[in-house]
Amino acid sequence: MLFFRGVVKGVREMREPSKEESSSVQGKTVEDLIELEKTGELFGLHDDVSNDVYHDPKCPGVSKSGLDIFDRSTEHFVRNKEKKREPTPALIFGNALHCSFLEPDRFKEEFVMLPNECKGTTKVAKEAKAVFTEENKGKVVLSETEWESCKLITESLKRRKVRVKDSMFSLPDLVDGPIENSAFVKDADTDLVVKARPDAFREEHGIVWDLKTTTDASVRGFEKSIANFGYHVQAALILDVMRAIGTKVDSFGLIAVEKAWPFKVSTYIIDDAVIERGREIYRERLARFAEFTEYLKSNGSPDLDLIDLETIGLPAWAWTYV
Repeated sequence: MLFFRGVVKGVREMREPSKEESSSVQGKTVEDLIELEKTGELFGLHDDVSNDVYHDPKCPGVSKSGLDIFDRSTEHFVRNKEKKREPTPALIFGNALHCSFLEPDRFKEEFVMLPNECKGTTKVAKEAKAVFTEENKGKVVLSETEWESCKLITESLKRRKVRVKDSMFSLPDLVDGPIENSAFVKDADTDLVVKARPDAFREEHGIVWDLKTTTDASVRGFEKSIANFGYHVQAALILDVMRAIGTKVDSFGLIAVEKAWPFKVSTYIIDDAVIERGREIYRERLARFAEFTEYLKSNGSPDLDLIDLETIGLPAWAWTYV
C-alpha cells in the first residue's frame, strides 16, 4: 500500500550529479526548501540538500528520527524545534565514517585531523592551533584516534566482497548509486510532509542501503541493535517514501561494521515481516504526531512545565526474570 503522494515537477532527476555539476552546485538552504513546499515543488528527490540542512529543526517534514524524538516526549520534540542540537562526538564520528566510505572526495574537503603540533597548552601549540583553525574554517576536526579509526574501518569496508545468491560484488559496488539524497513526500492519511535520507540505493538491485556502526555485527548481536534502535522502523519509512517518489526498491539492506578491531563487516536484508512491524510502528507514531500538530495549530505550544503524576511498572520482558 502506498501511503504517500510523491513526485511533482521541479525536482532533480534521480541520478548522481557529475563531478562538474557537484562542484557548481551550492546546495539548497532551509529557506529554499520552505519556499519549495509553498509552491508544491518540494516533493520528490533532491541531490543538493546537505546533511545539516536536512536535519535543521526548521527544515520541512518529519523523519524517522523526528518521530523518535516525539515518541519520547512532546517536550523533547518542542525543545528540539526551538534550538538546533549540537552534534555529539558519536554523531560526528558516524558522519565522518559515512562520508569516508560513501563520499571520499567530500570527506577530503570537509574533514581534517588535528595535527600533533596543535596539541597541548604551550604558547607554540596554541599559536599553531590558531593558524590551523583559521586555515580550516568550516571543516570538521577529528582527533588522531578518530581519524585513524575512520581510516581503518573504511579500509575494512572497501575490501569486502558480498555474495548475493550466485553473484559476487565488492561492497563499494553494491552501494554505487545515488548517495545521501533527500526525499520529501506528503502523507495521504495525515497530509503531513514526511522525509527520508537513505545512505545509498541501487534501483537495478532494488535495494536501499544503510551503513551502521556496531559493537557486534553477528546475527544475534545485530538483531538486538535492530530492535533497540528501531532500524526496522527506519527501513519501513524509507522504503515507503522512496517507492512513493517512483524509485524501484523493494528491500532494505544494512551494512553493519564493528567499531573495534578486526572491524568485522556483515551485510543483511531486513525480513519483510520485520519491515511490516516497523511500518505499523511508524504509522502509529505519525498518526499521533498529526494529532499533536493539529493541537499546536489550535492551542499553541503546550505548558511544558506541567507534568502528570503517573503509575510506572516493568517492561513486558522483565516479568520473565522477576
